[in-house]
Amino acid sequence: MSLLIESPWYKHIERQAEIRTSLGNIQMSLEVKFGNPGSELMTQISEISDLERLTEIFRATLTANRLEEVHQILPQNNI
Repeated sequence: MSLLIESPWYKHIERQAEIRTSLGNIQMSLEVKFGNPGSELMTQISEISDLERLTEIFRATLTANRLEEVHQILPQNNI
């Protein structure tokens, strides 16, 4: 079992699961706080695969009062 957990293949699958979970959390928070305009950002955000960056975006969705605040933290080429 430990060989499986240490394998690059397993780590890749685990990372992909973390990315999907982060994207799901971001999508839900955007929908709840900003409705359809917030959901429209997911096309851009779903292209991001850096977990740290996705965590920053998720925090921004939780603390932002306006959708523009979330826009400000996205990379310029994604806006």
